[in-house]
Amino acid sequence: MERSFREEVKNLRLGAGETFHGEGILAVTKALLQSGVSYISGYPGAPVSHLVDVLTDASDILDELGVHFEPAANEAAAAATLGASINYPIRGAATWKSVVGTNVASDALNDEITPAQALAQAIRAAHEAALSDPEGDSLARGVAAWQAG
Repeated sequence: MERSFREEVKNLRLGAGETFHGEGILAVTKALLQSGVSYISGYPGAPVSHLVDVLTDASDILDELGVHFEPAANEAAAAATLGASINYPIRGAATWKSVVGTNVASDALNDEITPAQALAQAIRAAHEAALSDPEGDSLARGVAAWQAG
């Protein structure tokens, strides 16, 4: 069941020396934000179903902190977002429901390249090409280099 945390998310703004009171899922959210994540993705389901609700209700706080939240269509999509941390030095988090969710998420966590990883590799190749040839058509060269291998 969807639940609104619109009022409770205000406690996520509490800083050092201030006492945080709230449901456990709010404490989990505060811990994620304090850990320095740049992005969070999630698929709702027990026991973490309310995390997606909290993150949705805290969108203005996430925007202030530069944290991107992307609700996922399934567990594999949530896990695939972690590909950004494979290719870039950024911290992210993904959430899904327990054992059955992990089974579905494993589709994105196996040895094959995920769509998120492919996109990240293409962006990295284009960026590296731009750094090495700022006057040329670096985007096309970067994509060509990524496609070549």
